[in-house]
Amino acid sequence: MPFSATHNDLSGRFGIDTSLSAFRVWLIAGSFVSAGLIPSLIYGVLLGQWGTNLVWGSVYGLGWCLAAYFANVRGIAALLAFLWSGFAVPALLYVASGWLWNTCGEHTKRWAMILLFVSLAADIPAEAISWIDQQVIHLPDLMLHITTMY
Repeated sequence: MPFSATHNDLSGRFGIDTSLSAFRVWLIAGSFVSAGLIPSLIYGVLLGQWGTNLVWGSVYGLGWCLAAYFANVRGIAALLAFLWSGFAVPALLYVASGWLWNTCGEHTKRWAMILLFVSLAADIPAEAISWIDQQVIHLPDLMLHITTMY
């Protein structure tokens, strides 16, 4: 089983039984689809609008902001942004997941999995991210940049 939560009867604590490869799949694939695909499907059906993930949409969208800042040509900025989202972030997450898994103890791994699943659930609809962008702070959100092309 790639991931399971077990209960240890002796200590009364829950444990996480998973492997490095399963953790990497959850981190890389889970964050990639939760950055825009899953929220857009959910909010597209429920509200008729796209959606995003506050955490992973910002991680994947950071490349768009950096590319727009450093590249003056819109086509080059878009290419750099897609290279960031498609190659750089997954490669960084792959390396970071291996480091985290090999250097941390069981307690830290448990918290890493919990935080990962909480971050995957931080989805909001388009109206909410647009309001945050206009009224509070600009987040480097991938779906916000793709839909508005800025």
